Amino acid sequence: MEDEIIETVLKEILDEIKIIHEQNLDRKKSEEDFKNKIQLIEKKLLSIESKTSSINLLQVQLETNVKRMEKIINEQPKNIIHKKQILLFPEYGAREYYKLVFGRLLFWMMMFLLAFYLFSLGKQFIDSWKEVKLREMTIRYENLNGSVK
Repeated sequence: MEDEIIETVLKEILDEIKIIHEQNLDRKKSEEDFKNKIQLIEKKLLSIESKTSSINLLQVQLETNVKRMEKIINEQPKNIIHKKQILLFPEYGAREYYKLVFGRLLFWMMMFLLAFYLFSLGKQFIDSWKEVKLREMTIRYENLNGSVK
């Protein structure tokens, strides 16, 4: 019985070794494929680098041509147009302008009007309060003078 158990265990181990061997072979194949791909990429990079050296020369030539064109354009006489205008509404940034006008200026204008209204109410209250106190004092004075006689 022990021989049978040992034999089955050894067969299982052998099967596992075969599976591991197959996995190792697959891994080696994938490594080789990966190396081949890396070599292809390196070859492409080398070809691209050789192309970029010629492209760099073209870029330098284009930059010098652009600088020449800018110099020619800057040297040409320009027409100066004096523009005088009165704007009721802004040409640019209308949203910000109206946000400022209707958002802040109207708010402070209303605050100013409210403060002015409260000031005038306070002034009227003080004037009427003085008048009432003056009447009370004249009535007291008359009462005192009338009782003394």
